[in-house]
Amino acid sequence: MGNKVKCTLCGAKIFQEIFNQGNSKILKCLSCGLTFRYPLPAKSEIQKLYNQEKLLKTRYFQGLKKNYDQKNPVVSIYKEELGKLNKITKPSRILDVGCAYGVFLDLARIYGWEPYGVEISKTSASYAKKAFKLPIFAGTLEEAKYPSNFFKVITMWDLVEHLSEPLATLKETRRILEKNGILLILTIDTDSLIGKIANSTTKTKDFLYDPQHTYFFSSRTLAKMLQKAGFKKIETLDKFGAQIKRWQSREIPLVLEIGTNLLDVIAKIAGMEYRQVIIARK
Repeated sequence: MGNKVKCTLCGAKIFQEIFNQGNSKILKCLSCGLTFRYPLPAKSEIQKLYNQEKLLKTRYFQGLKKNYDQKNPVVSIYKEELGKLNKITKPSRILDVGCAYGVFLDLARIYGWEPYGVEISKTSASYAKKAFKLPIFAGTLEEAKYPSNFFKVITMWDLVEHLSEPLATLKETRRILEKNGILLILTIDTDSLIGKIANSTTKTKDFLYDPQHTYFFSSRTLAKMLQKAGFKKIETLDKFGAQIKRWQSREIPLVLEIGTNLLDVIAKIAGMEYRQVIIARK
């Protein structure tokens, strides 16, 4: 590894190896605390991963298609956050980056928004176009080349942790947001109670550091990266427990599911929930 690795956030070259996960390692910057995978997968590998039929057939994705259940916990979160967005700002153009099958955008339209989507999986993008009649760009955000100052709100639901170059993508996000526009990000908080406990054993680390994830943010490191990308007024809009079974694309051992459900209860009391919803303004 030597001095080849440089922290995306602060530029430091001193790291702690947290976990050796097969073909890659999880490193933590000893200067700013940013945690990431090394080596990062090539963009072509990431595109190949999200076009795999096996991934798209997992419980998580199959529960978010055209005839989705209004009581689906993910759908409930979407509706809750849309309600909060509508109290913060008047509905206008909204872009969901990593929109999958388009369920969030379908709901956003019901809440009065004009929906747009970006999805790297051609299969998912095609489905969203046909099932929900949505304007979806199949590819990356950078490839979409939207006009500057075009969107009032941009959302990233469990997306930022999958990016190979999160800072560059956040800068592009800021470019296409209108003045005072809002970026909403939902991602895991590595400083959560579950995050801290999961770092104590190899088996639990394997679930904390999902092989599909490239970066792992705490609320502090995410805020720093947003600031570096030019965002301001960064705040926590909401927090949620892990509810690990519904989010993971892998099979979860029963003992781990029960354990995390119990920790969710404790974490809520302590204010250390697993998932964070962060908003920032241009």
